[in-house]
Amino acid sequence: MPDKFFSILLINSFQFIRKHGQWWPSSELSPTHIFTESLKYDQQSVLSGGARKDNAFSVRCVKD
Repeated sequence: MPDKFFSILLINSFQFIRKHGQWWPSSELSPTHIFTESLKYDQQSVLSGGARKDNAFSVRCVKD
């Protein structure tokens, strides 16, 4: 599965406003890494990948 993993540089910057959104679901890859879901304005699909937990992604709240 390593080919499915990717990282986004400058995730804490404003470079991707209105172009790219990235979130993390509740699933973990490891104690230090999480799954990510990504949407881009110019693509028609959701991209799945992985990233370090300390990348500070947006939080998704889900009610049980």
